[in-house]
Amino acid sequence: MTNKISKSLLLLVTITGGLFLFNTGSQAQADSSFANVSYVQANRKIKTNLYRTINGKKSSYYLPKGAKFSVAGVSSTRNAKGTVDYFVSPSLDNYSYRYRSAFTNFKKTNGHITTSEIPFTSKNFTKVNMPYKFSNQYFQYGKAWSFSIKQFHQIFNVTQDGYIQFYSTASLKKSNVPNSFSNWDPKTGRQLPEISAQKPTTTRKITATKKAGSNITYVYYSKPIHGLKEAKVGKNNYRLKINYQKSFDKVEGNLEARWASSYVGGSPYFILFDANSTAD
Repeated sequence: MTNKISKSLLLLVTITGGLFLFNTGSQAQADSSFANVSYVQANRKIKTNLYRTINGKKSSYYLPKGAKFSVAGVSSTRNAKGTVDYFVSPSLDNYSYRYRSAFTNFKKTNGHITTSEIPFTSKNFTKVNMPYKFSNQYFQYGKAWSFSIKQFHQIFNVTQDGYIQFYSTASLKKSNVPNSFSNWDPKTGRQLPEISAQKPTTTRKITATKKAGSNITYVYYSKPIHGLKEAKVGKNNYRLKINYQKSFDKVEGNLEARWASSYVGGSPYFILFDANSTAD
């Protein structure tokens, strides 16, 4: 029987007394290590349950050898030997729109692409760090998050497969996408379109990244992006400075949100992590 649990719950169970299947010796260490798996790299070409359509031809999707993926879910099961087998579900949500839009279930899942469970073995995967510092985050123009649904502002993100995607304010208004986090209005509860299914206004391939200190990252690409304040540092070479600041937690009535502030090319942007209603 498979025991499906969230990564946060698995970590909690492991830390608070080892209630997860076994709690001693190497098994407890393996449980704890597995709980912290957020990104994996495929050690071989792995067939998945997904399909893509390329040039009109539908074909099975294989995780490419050497590619890195975020982990959408983890699970475990006790095998016949009494030990534990682990499984992960790699996600492509942080990949570029142009890559994800070829999947046959793209529209049905609002752009969220996740595989079924795959054994987490050394043959299949290696645990790795986040490929790009900001590859799971969207930057929205503005000094701080507001609960007002009327504040549409431009958004950009850095994808896991090495692209920077920019969404103009006009395109977000047209698609009725007020922010990057939620597909619902926390005040009215009505459903909204998700940014994961939206085509970016501009996409550029990242040619290089450079870290300067603990808070500053430089992103390089070959053509400018209208709407961002990058610096031209050479022929066909533009540099965007991302200066990460600090995190905030705001409560307004029964609404709560968490975000981080930053400066991008000298302009204020914030990264929305969470926005929820605290009402019962």
